[in-house]
Amino acid sequence: MSLLDLLPETSFTKSLKMLLAWMLTSGLALFVFVLGGYWASDYRYADQLLEAHQLKTANDVFAYVTLTKRPVDEDAPFCPGRSFRRLVNEPTGQLWCDEGAIVIAVMSQRLGLETRLVDMIHKKTGISGHTIVEVKTGQQWQAYDFTGKKLVAEPCDTVDYPCSPQRRTYPSMAHYALLNNSILREVVQSWKSRHWSGVCQ
Repeated sequence: MSLLDLLPETSFTKSLKMLLAWMLTSGLALFVFVLGGYWASDYRYADQLLEAHQLKTANDVFAYVTLTKRPVDEDAPFCPGRSFRRLVNEPTGQLWCDEGAIVIAVMSQRLGLETRLVDMIHKKTGISGHTIVEVKTGQQWQAYDFTGKKLVAEPCDTVDYPCSPQRRTYPSMAHYALLNNSILREVVQSWKSRHWSGVCQ
């Protein structure tokens, strides 16, 4: 029996009970969403990988990713928007250049390092034909090319066409929210698969 049960039954007490019940239900739902979402999140999974394989630096991460994954074959399907967990657990072990860059970026970021993706924009067509990742260690940015499996001094050295590198912060705020909550990630991915062509589940 609660204190409200001792009060006279009036429209006010009824409304108050309904409000309290709604607040309790909403609070529990929010708790499950936040805690449950993080428990199976990409960030938590990245932390587990770093600990399991004793990866301490961006170079460690790069070596691990290039050892366990390889560039895609020419006829491989393109599935944009896949989560970090799905990329790491890709059955074929194949990743596109931007996917490999994202895996390296997520794991490096969990080491406390700043990361950004670099798109190699063709100067004539304006289209990106390749993506790499840059990781800031100390005061310097180091570029990693997953496809070429090498560290590079100049991003445009990774392509054979006139290139203008375009840098973008990764993760963005939107990516940060998805990386922190698996429930939110699955909701967004499910919506994309229904409304956008070419998105894989």
